[in-house]
Amino acid sequence: MKSNNKKIKELDFVSINDVKWYLKYLVWYWRNKKEVRKWMVNRNKISLDIHREWLRKTEKRIKDGKCSVDIVFLNGKPIGVCGIKCISFDVGKD
Repeated sequence: MKSNNKKIKELDFVSINDVKWYLKYLVWYWRNKKEVRKWMVNRNKISLDIHREWLRKTEKRIKDGKCSVDIVFLNGKPIGVCGIKCISFDVGKD
């Protein structure tokens, strides 16, 4: 599988499709922290089942080129998630 991983200085961005299961679980853990939930559209805690369903749908959307969701690492340590939705390659085309 071709990797589309990106690097900016000491930050590494690794697709959620390319990380081990425990990092996907870590995203769920982060998402349910009170200080993170306050910034989310849906501020409720999410179940592991709902997170797994989100992962399944997101992994397909990434493969289809419709979005990008990356785990962000600083000096090899996971520190957060970066996502881009609604990717379009039609910019500037009439």
